[in-house]
Amino acid sequence: MVCLISFIDASDRAVCPQCLKDPVVSVAAGLRHSLAVTGSGAVYQWGTGLFSHAKRALSPHPVPSHLCSQLPCLVPGLDKKISHLVAAGSAHSVCLTGDGDLFLWGSNKHGQLTTSEPFLSSPTPLRRSLLGGEKVMNVWSGWTHIVAQTESGRVFSWGRGDYGQLGRQAATTQNAEQQSAGPSTGSENQEVCLPTEVTDLRGATQIACGSEHNLAIVGGCLLAWGWNEHGMCGDGSQTDVPEPQLISGLRPLLIGCGAGHSMAVCATTTGSR
Repeated sequence: MVCLISFIDASDRAVCPQCLKDPVVSVAAGLRHSLAVTGSGAVYQWGTGLFSHAKRALSPHPVPSHLCSQLPCLVPGLDKKISHLVAAGSAHSVCLTGDGDLFLWGSNKHGQLTTSEPFLSSPTPLRRSLLGGEKVMNVWSGWTHIVAQTESGRVFSWGRGDYGQLGRQAATTQNAEQQSAGPSTGSENQEVCLPTEVTDLRGATQIACGSEHNLAIVGGCLLAWGWNEHGMCGDGSQTDVPEPQLISGLRPLLIGCGAGHSMAVCATTTGSR
């Protein structure tokens, strides 16, 4: 039995939510909300971080319980799917099913949900045609951008890109041109950011997203790109990096990103101490 430890009570003790009876196979933490997938493929969400976004977008209609619960709440709309993996942004959520489909919901302020709607209250599928018609094998999320890898090893990014976190030039379209990407509410000014392949990342064996920067291992080499104000891209500067850039001299085995820092477990080189 795998128990999800996530709550701190009044005495600062970690406790296990009793409403999650099944083993937990995937977890993700957004800025103020959390996600979990159980062994049965069900997705749960809790935390109130999306409440204000939902209230503004859905008024006068009530906010669904999974967007404002302080206890794990079953996410509706995925009951006929077997989910395997979740990822969370600052105010959005991502779910990957066993069929290789992505479902997105939450805030769409930066076009990360590939729709012209400002907010999606329930999981909405991302059309495979936007990813070359391929199944998705893995997905990661920064605060306002998403990265996905398909079955052939191709890597796509979309969402906010003004810090270089997409690893390529952002491709956007107005909602009138993007009827196929998802439903529209008629918002004329909402930009839709389309998934676009980052060719330098094809065949990546690992990817990690920070808030607005990323790391990847490709061909045994460590690459970094995006927001670099605190030196997270490892090039000795504080200048944002617009596309994947090699961090030389390292043999990465495992990588990870915080909001404003990066980590890598590396193999030692011959003769090193």
